[in-house]
Amino acid sequence: MLARRSSRIALTDSRVDHAASCPVCMERLISLRWDYRRRRRIWIIACIAFICLVLATMIAIVTHHDFRWHRE
Repeated sequence: MLARRSSRIALTDSRVDHAASCPVCMERLISLRWDYRRRRRIWIIACIAFICLVLATMIAIVTHHDFRWHRE
């Protein structure tokens, strides 16, 4: 739980020594690390998709507006 609650963990903390030597705690730390990476990857993909959607909408609006302007 130390890893979830603290953004900075002192390496001199006795809990760090325990987590490094305990297989159960080490597995949990590795799991937290993978969860963080997975969430970050999902966030990045969602942001890229949103930007692509905005760009596609802007291109569609400009193209449609330009097409109507030439027709008139």
